Amino acid sequence: MWKFVILSDLVSSYAFSPKQRELLSDILALRFEGYRKYYGEKSIPQDCFDFIGTHLVIATEEEGKLIPQICLRSITNKQTENYLKDFPFIEHMFVNKKDELSNSCQEFINSNETICYTNNYTINPNLSADEKLLLSEMMMAFYYLHHQDENINTFITAASDKFKVYNIRLKQGYNYINNDCELSTFAAPHIMNEKFRAMAMTSFSLESRNAGKRYKKFYDEIIDFRTIENEDIKKTA
Repeated sequence: MWKFVILSDLVSSYAFSPKQRELLSDILALRFEGYRKYYGEKSIPQDCFDFIGTHLVIATEEEGKLIPQICLRSITNKQTENYLKDFPFIEHMFVNKKDELSNSCQEFINSNETICYTNNYTINPNLSADEKLLLSEMMMAFYYLHHQDENINTFITAASDKFKVYNIRLKQGYNYINNDCELSTFAAPHIMNEKFRAMAMTSFSLESRNAGKRYKKFYDEIIDFRTIENEDIKKTA
């Protein structure tokens, strides 16, 4: 049975929660396995925002242990401000931070009071094609339901050209940052020179909302470490 799992604000809880440390380690292991299979051993998909942002995970459970099968990370400007960090999208994706496309992205970021950047989308590479397709649809539902609960409606991301992640984002309601695929596509020399498409979203698509309805029962049974452990941690910290 698939389990929806949320892990967030680890700055506050990491030192006090063995379960959250173990789950983060397994999320990172999935990321490293997925990224290195395609990008090689120089890929290091980990940074300080793993402790600041929110991890959305769909996992299986084996003998009481959660095994992540698909994950992504969601980071809002409010979360980064709490820890005196700059919103990371431009720094993560662009080497040239003054070109036309990066300027368009920065203008979009600056024009919104609240904005969310999602990245590190990873599926277990050992799953079957059917399982990957199912998990992709379930994550679309999870993405929608979580961000609606948090009243987050404005997003920016860079979708991998190689793995056609832009198709998933278009289904969700994203569009190209310059309303043009070619003008929104760029190479990232610091990420094995891979091509990405800069995309933004200000409202979820009907397809996202329908996916949310189909998989709402999983969301209703979510394992949310923000509420499961963090209140006890606050009492003992």
